[in-house]
Amino acid sequence: MARVLVIDDNEPFLQTLGLFLEASGHAAVLAGNGRMALKFFSEQVPDVVLMDVNLSDIPGLELCAMLKEKAAGRDVPVIMMTGRPREATAAVAAEAGACEVLTKPFELDLLERLIRRYIAAGGKH
Repeated sequence: MARVLVIDDNEPFLQTLGLFLEASGHAAVLAGNGRMALKFFSEQVPDVVLMDVNLSDIPGLELCAMLKEKAAGRDVPVIMMTGRPREATAAVAAEAGACEVLTKPFELDLLERLIRRYIAAGGKH
């Protein structure tokens, strides 16, 4: 199905998402921080990016904008995740280039539906 780059510095959560994505037929590429994500992104552009808003090295919103600035990243859907939702998060995330913001914990079925929707749309959002 899709190559999904997952970026989260919470290792157990990262591994859980990876297992779910693999079981759903996707290729999961797991990055525990922003620098690792940039390296993986430059090696092979994913079909979808799933990233936490709060990363330990590069703020997620800044990382999202960095990925979207790359020519190869312009059409890659970015789904942001946050454990601390704020009303302004969705607007700021959209400004950075994200297409969705999920509040943790979220239903894995919802994540799968979003991935399928963006893959079916050819990455356009």
